[in-house]
Amino acid sequence: MRIFIAINFSESVKDSIQALSEGIHAGSLRGDFAVRENLHLTLAFIGETVRIETLKHLLDDLPREGFQLVVEKHGHFARPEGDILYLGIRRSAPLMELAATLRTRLSEAGFPTEERPFKPHITLARRQKCRKGFDPEKLLAQMPPLSMQVDRISLMKSENVRGKVVYSEIYGVDMT
Repeated sequence: MRIFIAINFSESVKDSIQALSEGIHAGSLRGDFAVRENLHLTLAFIGETVRIETLKHLLDDLPREGFQLVVEKHGHFARPEGDILYLGIRRSAPLMELAATLRTRLSEAGFPTEERPFKPHITLARRQKCRKGFDPEKLLAQMPPLSMQVDRISLMKSENVRGKVVYSEIYGVDMT
């Protein structure tokens, strides 16, 4: 199973991000755009594993203090095959500590972890090419900061269902 640990967004945050994504899609010739149902913040990517029980125990042992998550930045990476558009997440102390704790505990449990620093973001589009005269930066700049209370951390699986990537929670812990 292809697994990752994430914060799933509230319905209102998903609605706001989806509206922004639709505006970008309308101004694009092509691209792979994020699907509303799959919007989340990846805290740790695990990859293929069958060690689900180990991951459940790891989540159970996390500190359980909720915090505010704020979506506030935007940007893009220019690529020859098309740009990557993203929204940035404020690097609050609780978020960064949670990500660091996860990495440490995953590593101690024998799971591979990323070497590069954690950069909280939401990918809106990959391989995106604009229509003539469309500037996605102008649209992204109009988005007000979004925030939500993080009250759950989820163990997610990624699977291909009839040609579509679907993310589903297989386990979660509430933050109190």
